[in-house]
Order: sequence, then structure tokens, then C-alpha cells
Amino acid sequence: MQEDSQKLAKNFKQAPIWQILDQGAGRFVRIAASVALARILFPDDFGIYALSLSILELARLSVNFGVGSAIVQTSDSPDSFVNSAFWTNLGASALMFINVLIFAFLAARIFGQPVLMYTAPVLGITLLTGGFAHINQSLLIRTLEFKTLAKASVSKLAVESVASIGFAVAGFGVWSFILGYVLGDVVQSMLIWFSTEWRPDWKPNFQYPRKFWKFGANIFLFCLSTYLLEFMPTFIVGRITDVFVLGLFSFAWRQSRWIGDIPKLIGKNMLFPAFSRLQSNFEEFEKLYDRWLRFMLVWGAPIFIAQFVFSPLYVPAIFGAKWAPAITGLQLLVVMAFIEITFYVPHSEAVTARGRVEKNVYWRMIEALALGITLIFVSSKGPTAIAAGILVVRAGVMPFYLFQTRAFVGIKFKPLLKSVRPALVLCCAGWVGGLTVYKFSSEIHFLVLIGLGVVSAVLWVFLSLRFAPEIKKLFSEASKMLSARFNTSKQIVALTSE
Repeated sequence: MQEDSQKLAKNFKQAPIWQILDQGAGRFVRIAASVALARILFPDDFGIYALSLSILELARLSVNFGVGSAIVQTSDSPDSFVNSAFWTNLGASALMFINVLIFAFLAARIFGQPVLMYTAPVLGITLLTGGFAHINQSLLIRTLEFKTLAKASVSKLAVESVASIGFAVAGFGVWSFILGYVLGDVVQSMLIWFSTEWRPDWKPNFQYPRKFWKFGANIFLFCLSTYLLEFMPTFIVGRITDVFVLGLFSFAWRQSRWIGDIPKLIGKNMLFPAFSRLQSNFEEFEKLYDRWLRFMLVWGAPIFIAQFVFSPLYVPAIFGAKWAPAITGLQLLVVMAFIEITFYVPHSEAVTARGRVEKNVYWRMIEALALGITLIFVSSKGPTAIAAGILVVRAGVMPFYLFQTRAFVGIKFKPLLKSVRPALVLCCAGWVGGLTVYKFSSEIHFLVLIGLGVVSAVLWVFLSLRFAPEIKKLFSEASKMLSARFNTSKQIVALTSE
């Protein structure tokens, strides 16, 4: 028992390192693969793949028992409970696969793309293979074995990327995505399966299905709202336009997340456990909220500004001229990503940490409804109008969300605004400067543009250290709190939503 406690303590200390390595290596592999695939394949291929993935995730959502989350939550569970979880999850996976077949048939008719009847079911194979290793993965999470999980995750991405590029070079088209995804997922499932000692009793056991369903019901609505915001645009754009326009939009969406997903994941992994631990300490709670805002306004903004300004240069040079129609949409989505990560993410995690997940669900549903109505009207106008519609909806709903939920967070926003005012002014100046450089970039020599960038970066760092000096403390706290574990089902919702 003491040995297990020592191992758990060791895993707790190493967890942040392995999660950072996992995200960093995974990001590098994805970027390299995206560049190669974008140069070889065409927007139509990206569009079909986006629809196929949306069908897969819809089937996954349709039977969400929350079995893995229940295993993570119950630290001391009998083997019969885990065995029952395995068979319940396997049954749910089989039902998900059947749903994939049904949804693929319907989608092929609705979108006029017969190939969906084949691509989506092949992707659905991963539901079955993943069903065998899902409980083993949950057990690894419960014991904080992030080193093992990171190795499996990076291996999956490596196999998926190499296989997809190989199939693309061989002329497989959209099947390059599909086959690479399946091979990578199978490799990950095998590595997780053989990395754990636990094996199921091969006699089916459904002793606790009601408990799993009750737990899963708590996270279903949150997952549904997340799905609608992430994948509903794919269905609407694909139905109103065609796979070419959908491919351009999908490309812009993915590239806008290149950089944005890193601070977003840091925020979700660090802020929720931190806010949860500081619920009774209002002063520290407010300080953490304030610190994150200044961190993103000062240290995060330059990254997004740089992507906005230089996307017209790097997209054609790296990915090819065929993606030029997606550039303006990409720039708008970069702005949205910055707004979302800076303001929406910390507030959402604070509301969840206060135990009011239903408030997040409520406002996400409102945003999804507004987004759906907007996309119906703007999708026919092209990828730029689609991105603009998404940005307007997010920027329009967010102030109402912040205002209506401020009481649950318990933060005094007037003192907060006064505290972050210098950082906010610096951020706004940076965006204005970036937009100015972008507007006149065609008239500025390339070397002069680089020189301006270097001078701006040095000046920005000097001012940033003055207005947001807590960056070291922020990451120090993140490393301590990243792997925190919680017991309430409402808190598990946030951890399982990604």
C-alpha cells in the first residue's frame, strides 16, 4: 500500500512534464503532417474527412455512458465494478458503431456524397478497437500514469501521420485521412492494452449499468453543447454549400487552432483544478483570474497577432496557392480564438469550479442556436462569411454570458478591470499595430518587415515584464495543480469534455 502511494506521488509530480511533452510533440507531428497533406490533397478531401469525423463524433455522443469517467472518479472500486464497466463500455461501443452505419447512410443522402457510406463506417472501426482499451486507459488516468499515456498518444500521431502521408503520395485521396486515423488509433489501443496488467473477466458482467448511466447523464448535456459548437458548422456548411467550400473552412478552422489550442489546453488543465482548490480563498481565486487575463493579454496576444499578420505569407508558401481563398477566414478565426481563450475559457472554468456546470451548458446551447441560425444565412457566401459569422456570434454572446454568470464566479469586475487595464491597453495597441502592418505589408520590403517584427518583439517583452511579471509564478502554479483529482461528478464534466 505504501509502495502504491509512493508511486502515485511520483506520478503526480511527473504528470505536468509528460502532459507538456505529449502536447508539444503531438503539436509538432500534427503541424508537419498538416503541411504535407495540404500540399498533396485538395479541399474536397478535407471536406469529406470533416463530414466523416463529424458523423463519428455524433455516433460517439449518441451513447455516452460516462463509463471511463466513473472509473476515474472511484479511486477504490472492486474488480467486479471495473469488469462490469468493461462490458458496459464494449456494448456501448458496438451500439455506437451501429449508429455510425445509420448516420453514414443518412448523411450520404443529405449531403449528396455517397463516399460517406464507406468513409464514416471505416472510421467507426476505431469505436470497436478503442472499446477494448478504454477501461485500461481510464485506469492509467486514475493512477496518473501520464508517461504511458503520452507515449501511446505520440505513437498514435506518428503512425497516423506517416501512414496518411504515405497513402496521400500513393494517390488514395480522402482515404489517406481515413486509413491513417484507423491505423494510429489501433496502435494507441494496443499500446494502452499491453501497458496495463488489468484484464477483464471474459464472462460478460452487467452488474452496474444503472450507475454508469446515471453518471453519464450528468455529462451528456455538456458534451452535447460542446459537439454542437464544434461540429454543427460542418454539417450546415456541407449541406448548404459543397465539400470544396467545406474543405476551405475546415482548413481555416484547423490552422486557427494550431497555436490557440496550446494555451487553451493549458487553461483547461490548470485553471479548473486551481479554481476548485481555491474556492474558499476568494482573494487567491481573484488573483488567479486576474493573472490569467494579464498573461493572455500580454504574453498570448503577440502569438495570435503574428499568425494574423503573417498568414497571407506563410499559407501560400507552405501549403500551396490552392488554400489562398481560406486566408481571410483563417484570420477571423484567429481573432475569435484569442477572444475565446483570453476571456471565455477562464470564466467558464471558474463557473464550473463553483459547481454551476448547468450555467455553462445553458449559455453554450444559446450560442449553438445563434450560431446555427447565422450559418444558415451566411454559409452560401463562402468561407470568409462563415468565419465572420462564427466570430460575430461568439463575440456577441460572450458579454451576456460574462455578465449573467458574474454572480456565480464571485469576482468583482470593476477592480479586476482596473488591475488589467495596462495589459489591456498594451494588447489593444498590439492588435492595432498588427492590423496597420498587415494593411501596408504589400508596400513594405520583406527585410524591413522582419526588422519591425524584431524591434516590436523586444519592446513588447520589456513592457510585458512590467505589466505581467507573474508569468513564472503562473507556470509554477500550473505544474502543481495540473494533475489534481476531484470527486464530484460536476467537476468531472469539465475534465471529460475534451
